[in-house]
Amino acid sequence: MDWRPSSTLAANQARAGLLAAIREYMTSQSVLEVCTPTLVAAPVTEPNIESLSARGSIMRSKWYLRTSPEYAMKRLLAAGWPDIY
Repeated sequence: MDWRPSSTLAANQARAGLLAAIREYMTSQSVLEVCTPTLVAAPVTEPNIESLSARGSIMRSKWYLRTSPEYAMKRLLAAGWPDIY
């Protein structure tokens, strides 16, 4: 097995530049960047999506890996937040 990265430095620099351009554009349009939780207390109710559970030594109850940030983002919008991405 090769320990070296599978991506090139140039590809990562291009990706970083693209993300910076997107953030700059969204900021100029007054769209707020948000981070949503990775672990959630309840799985999705979509029958075609399997939610993976997670347990750890500091977690007292079962948690689930989110399948999409959409639900958390909808909650923010419903609470009156401005445009988000």
